[in-house]
Amino acid sequence: MIRIAVCDDEAWMRGQLLRFLNDYASCHQRDFEILSFENANYLLRDYPPSLDLLLLDIAMNGLDGIAAAGEIRKSDPSVTIIFITSMANRAIEGYKVHAYGFIKKPIDREELLYQLDSALAQIDARKSLGSYVTLQLPGGPVRLPVYDISYAEVKDHKLSVHIGADTQAFWLSLGDLEKQLSQYGFFRPHSSFLVNYRYISRIGTSELLLVNGAVIPVSQHRRKKFLEQMSQYMKEMG
Repeated sequence: MIRIAVCDDEAWMRGQLLRFLNDYASCHQRDFEILSFENANYLLRDYPPSLDLLLLDIAMNGLDGIAAAGEIRKSDPSVTIIFITSMANRAIEGYKVHAYGFIKKPIDREELLYQLDSALAQIDARKSLGSYVTLQLPGGPVRLPVYDISYAEVKDHKLSVHIGADTQAFWLSLGDLEKQLSQYGFFRPHSSFLVNYRYISRIGTSELLLVNGAVIPVSQHRRKKFLEQMSQYMKEMG
């Protein structure tokens, strides 16, 4: 099952997108659950859990798509976002919220199908990796939702894992956690920190800013390797 949300303030555009998606599901024998929102405020208010793909208009009355995506990224770094837009000059802003792609209005059916093929291939690959990591601890195994983990840090010999708005503490080495999470896009910018690259908003010379507001130090001797590993991972993911 692939959960898809469509958000556009024009009813005819929502209808067109829904028809395209249903035709795609039928032709490719895919199981889609498709949700429709008439504006960004409704989308944020009733944001669907476990959303895989979001087709999001940029220019809408009230909150626009770029601003909505920025809010969404604070709690959902993994959803694949494709912007639907007639404003090509705003496309560059989409990269700040890790947009996967852009489709210009009026929608070209072939372009939409191409974007869907590419995005769904990435989503399928992500799902095949599994959504949880199981940590073997003295008290028994603990399952953590991989894509909800923003970062982990070691302080006073205790490992703290930041999951959404919560923090869980474990008696586990950061190196052991890194071995289990590196395949999911987690990297070490500092000896005491492990970061999920999907949460990175800005990379500075000595620190990272995450979309949830956290500031993570980047050590000078780790910076080059950190950037190389992250770049290589993103190329492999397409």
